[in-house]
This record gives sequence, C-alpha cells and structure tokens, in this order.
Amino acid sequence: MRIAYIDCYNGVTPRKLLAAVLDSGASEPEAQMKKLGVKFRIKKSRRTGGVPRTVADLECNAPLKPTNIGEITAFIRSSRIRQSVKNKLCKIFYGVAAAESRVHGEPVEDVHLFEVGHPAAILAATGIIAGLEELKIGTIYVSPLALGSGKVRCSHGLLSVPTPATRELTRGIPVVNTSIGGELTTPLGAAIVSFLARGFGGFPEICVENIYCGAAADGRGPLTIYTGK
Repeated sequence: MRIAYIDCYNGVTPRKLLAAVLDSGASEPEAQMKKLGVKFRIKKSRRTGGVPRTVADLECNAPLKPTNIGEITAFIRSSRIRQSVKNKLCKIFYGVAAAESRVHGEPVEDVHLFEVGHPAAILAATGIIAGLEELKIGTIYVSPLALGSGKVRCSHGLLSVPTPATRELTRGIPVVNTSIGGELTTPLGAAIVSFLARGFGGFPEICVENIYCGAAADGRGPLTIYTGK
C-alpha cells in the first residue's frame, strides 16, 4: 500500500479533492459515481498557467432539499457502489451530521442537512473514496487546513467563515490563516480528510512518486496530493 500527503494550504472541498484524484487518471471515480443512479456530468479541463492542475466541474441538477442522515445512508446503502466505498461514505456523512447535531443541540437523526446531503456532494465523496482505493493509498497524512474568512451564503442564511459545522469538525486539527478570503474549507471537505487522515501536520517521510493537483470550477486555489512509499 502507498502513502499520500494531501496539501490543503488552499483549503479542502469535495470538488477540489475529486479534481486532484481525477488528475491521477483513475477510472474508478466516475465508474462508481455512475452506480449511484443519479444523472451527472463532469467537465474536465487541464490548466497549465501557474501550477498545472486538473479542473473538474461537477454538474448535477437534482433539487436542493432538506434531508437527514438516515435518508443519506439509506440512499448510499441502496446503491450499487462497492461495499468498501459505501462503508466509508456512511461514516463520513455521519461525522457531518454529528457535528451539526452538536452545533444545533438536536439528535443526530433529526438534523436537517442541505448542501451536504445534495446528490452532488454524495457523488463527489464517492469519486474521492473510489479513486483513493484505486490508487491503493493505505496511509494518508494531511497538512494544516486553511479555513478562509468572510461570509458565505447557504441554506441557513449568511454565515461567518468558517461556518459552525466546519469549526466543529476541525476541533483538534491544526488550521492556518491565509490572505485568501471566502470559504476555503467546507464541512464535508473537513469531514472527509478528518476521516481519512492518519495525522495532520508537515510533510511526512515519503519517497514521492506522483503529484496530483486539482481545482474546482473556478480553477483557483488548487489542492495537491503527493503519493509514494
């Protein structure tokens, strides 16, 4: 099995992570995503200015509606994706629901999830996990997370960055301040790396063999994955 280091100096979101995984040329992300039974399209492009990177624009026109962890896990469990991917996804999304539960003081099963429960979010997370499995990544280390600053508009209204759920999910995780504004790390992004990471901090001892770089649709603030032994 291989080692990976995820550099989140520009923050971490599911779409950035997915783009970096797709930069590897892995085929399993899209193959497993198709097994969710949701219509989607990924527009991939390669940008070479500055840091060469793959930009992935994930389009899914399913309506945004409130859901809960029970509905999300039932949707995942009923799909045809690989069992190992299902198990990891359910734990990741439960982590988000548990954080929202602590924020709102409600039972986990009663928490309403909006953006995190959207099929596009589940699609992205599926692609990430499937891709890392295809790359045979056994141990993952993650850099400190850049959280961002300012305000972000979401289903709950206008929130300060980092949002309450992101603050809860990054408890005990090293974070850094940057000059870049906006929401750099999202709740689901934080949940994914906190679930995957063996540890957070500086670059581990690793013989780097491959470097994968990805960005969301706007192409800014890329995320980099280093893999090796």
